[in-house]
Amino acid sequence: DETYDWLAVVEAMLATGGWPLVVDEATLATANALAVETTGIAADETGTAGLAGVVATLAAGVDLRAESVAVLFTGARRS
Repeated sequence: DETYDWLAVVEAMLATGGWPLVVDEATLATANALAVETTGIAADETGTAGLAGVVATLAAGVDLRAESVAVLFTGARRS
């Protein structure tokens, strides 16, 4: 997806100590299934991409227990 407000997103990411992350299609699918099965929200893969980032971060061995993490589901499945 193209982010039209990319500058504000990057500025906020840098100001808060965040970092960019790229995940593969399998992780997107896994995170989407987890989100839908756990919450019942009909979110699409784009909408659960933030959760995919958390899944990938944890899989890489990063300990997030001391962090505050928020995930928003922003895209709906329209089928």
